[in-house]
Amino acid sequence: MKDTLVRFFLVAVVSLIVSVPLAAHHGNAAFDNNKLLTVKGAVTEWVWANPHCFLKFDAKDASDNVIHWVAELNNPPSNR
Repeated sequence: MKDTLVRFFLVAVVSLIVSVPLAAHHGNAAFDNNKLLTVKGAVTEWVWANPHCFLKFDAKDASDNVIHWVAELNNPPSNR
């Protein structure tokens, strides 16, 4: 009985320690949700990966220099 209780406690503690960094993954401090930016360009690659998709495209700036962009998106099933 004592061994089972100790194992349960260790599994619970390890689970809590491992799960704390997972919450940091979904912070939105790097994004300004109030700023709208429209960029027109040619899509160079679409990376469909779970849990995020990446759209890579090239667009020209005011001086006709090509700028390589990467946009991070939700998976389409998440966009409800």
